[in-house]
Amino acid sequence: MSIRTKIGIILLCATVGFGIAEYYIQRRIILPEFLSLERQYAVKNTRCVVDAINNEINHLKTLCRDWAAWDDTYAFVASRSERYIASNLPPTVFSDNNLNLIHIYDSKGVLVWGKAHDLNTQTFLSVQLLPETGISPGHALFCSIDVQDPFSSGVQGILMSKIGPMMIAACPILKSDHSGPPAGVFIMGRFMDENRISDLIAQTHVDFSLFPLNTAPLAPKVESIMQRIAKGDPYPTDPLDSRRLKAYAVIPDIDGNAALLVCANFSRDIVAKGNKMVQEKIYSLLISGLLILLVVLFGIKFAVLNPVARLTEHAISIGKTADFSKRVGMARKDEIGVLAREFDRMVDRIQQATRNLAEANKALEEDIKIRTRAEAALRENEEAFRSVVEQAGDAVFINDVKGRFHLVNSVACERLGYDRDTLLQMTVMDIDPDYFQHDKKIWAWLDSDPQKPLIFESRHRRKDGRTFPVEVSASQVRYRGKRFVLTIARDITLRKQDEDRLRHAHIMESISTLTGGIAHNFNNILSVMLGSAELARHKIPADSPAQSLIKKIETAGIRAKDMVEQLIYFSGSPEDDLKPIALSAVVGELLAELGPSLPEQIQFKMEIQKDCRPILASDYQIRLALGNLWKNAVEAMAEKGGILTVSVENAPSMDTGPEAGVMLEPGDYVKLSVKDTGRGMPPAVLSRIFDPYFSSKDFSTGAGLGLAVVHGIVKGHGGQITVASDPGKGTRIDIYLPAVKDAVI
Repeated sequence: MSIRTKIGIILLCATVGFGIAEYYIQRRIILPEFLSLERQYAVKNTRCVVDAINNEINHLKTLCRDWAAWDDTYAFVASRSERYIASNLPPTVFSDNNLNLIHIYDSKGVLVWGKAHDLNTQTFLSVQLLPETGISPGHALFCSIDVQDPFSSGVQGILMSKIGPMMIAACPILKSDHSGPPAGVFIMGRFMDENRISDLIAQTHVDFSLFPLNTAPLAPKVESIMQRIAKGDPYPTDPLDSRRLKAYAVIPDIDGNAALLVCANFSRDIVAKGNKMVQEKIYSLLISGLLILLVVLFGIKFAVLNPVARLTEHAISIGKTADFSKRVGMARKDEIGVLAREFDRMVDRIQQATRNLAEANKALEEDIKIRTRAEAALRENEEAFRSVVEQAGDAVFINDVKGRFHLVNSVACERLGYDRDTLLQMTVMDIDPDYFQHDKKIWAWLDSDPQKPLIFESRHRRKDGRTFPVEVSASQVRYRGKRFVLTIARDITLRKQDEDRLRHAHIMESISTLTGGIAHNFNNILSVMLGSAELARHKIPADSPAQSLIKKIETAGIRAKDMVEQLIYFSGSPEDDLKPIALSAVVGELLAELGPSLPEQIQFKMEIQKDCRPILASDYQIRLALGNLWKNAVEAMAEKGGILTVSVENAPSMDTGPEAGVMLEPGDYVKLSVKDTGRGMPPAVLSRIFDPYFSSKDFSTGAGLGLAVVHGIVKGHGGQITVASDPGKGTRIDIYLPAVKDAVI
């Protein structure tokens, strides 16, 4: 095929393609604008219909609120006055206010007065539109009563009755000054009948109809429209043919469910005008394109095609004869003349260029083979490295010397709470709040032996701002030809917690041992002192002034003896004999003694399981421990009051074990719980509540030994005590004591 034919075909195709493109543009861009305008017009007018219906409902609510916020209506709910009915609720009240329903309910939902009226026949309806027996407080119409803002509250919307859809409004019954409390609910309703729809059509100038959606099954067409609305298109449109278009909208009922389907009818004048405009423009463009095509073809023939044909014949001749001495000899000053001269020069260089190209191709092929093998090896090594990093159990980071991350594994993302892309945009300083405490050590390490790893402890900060301790192990590596830092961060939160618990346990054990020894020795000294004071008191005359001094010595000694006794209990080595007792009975007796002394603002609850197992314990020590817990709970609720709950029950097996946070030997236990709704304790106080002489209150209220003594008593009985507290919400203390089997109480 000659170039002349090709150019002709190309120009023809260009013209046809231009016409097709223009048609596509008109159909896909211009015409859719008309379709969009048509849809906007339909949606706008459909929304006007919905707004008109809502305005009718709002007007109905305004009328209902005027009747509800009236002293006479407020008094009528309580009195049921016939005078109010005669003067305010005659049969004409329905036609005067264009109403079909008036119901009045009291605050308990009992019907005070209610009737339904047919405006067409001016007769009362026998059909029950609302329950005559009353409505429950959970009914949608009853929810209009809002104690906080009774005037602004209310319910309005559509109610699907047995006769048909009805606009309804419910308002709380208040006094004329809008004060309460609400006496009940005032309800008004209007049917959405043909007359009402005709009025709305005249008002909106939109032809529409309403379809109820409470009938099942729905028509397939209606079902399809509802599915489109459910997918997010509140005003779907449906072209019936080239002349008619329908638009739809849903109006919910008072429960928020779809009640009515609005179907608005429109003519498609906008799209008809668009189609006509598109056709006229396409025809004019095609005629113009054909005329231009003929002119261009004749011009190209004389200016381009004939010289190109001559140059083509010359090239064919050289190709056949391999005679590079021939020249075109075309003396033109345009681009074709330049092409002819350059063609002659090109022939001279073809042979040399061909030889050089062959040699270069051979060297290039060899270089490509070497590079391909190197890239494959590098890719394999990097994939293996990434796999190892990703499967590591600790967080792994690769960052440059400036701290910016270039590689992180999934464990790092999971612990810090970031996705991988976000974390790769961050630096070490963003996740390590203590980085600048270690930066000198890190830079010195980077300048030293690269083979030596750097290990230190720090903290990492999660996305939510919380921090956790980590052990960092950093090494210098070569990654992608550059120096990077490979960091492995191990979460040592559990290790730190174990260390803190072990340290605290050793401290408490040492204090208990020391306290027990001192308390026993000091108790012996106090016994001698009190005995000597008693002998001196008997030997000195009763009227001697020394009697008052001896009395003070005895009083101070007894107080010191009581404190020593508490220290002995704290040390967990009391000398009381243990015997089987019923913990529920001991607790019940003690609470019966303590209950009457509670302040009025504190409520008391006692929950004791009847079949609790017996325990091996000291009756006195149990009373002492519960008394201290009782005192602390009462003091925590002294200001604002609250609820104090004491319970005794057999501990279920799931409540004792490592997974439940209670470390006890296997066996049966009885749980004593004391719970208050007081001020609670912050974590800093909660961690020290069992320390002797520690108190968050004024030391004038006690020596800070109460909970320490409780801890010692529980420990001496082989049990365990747990505490849970939340500031502002209260505290719960659970004591687990081992139960005994086959014990005689």
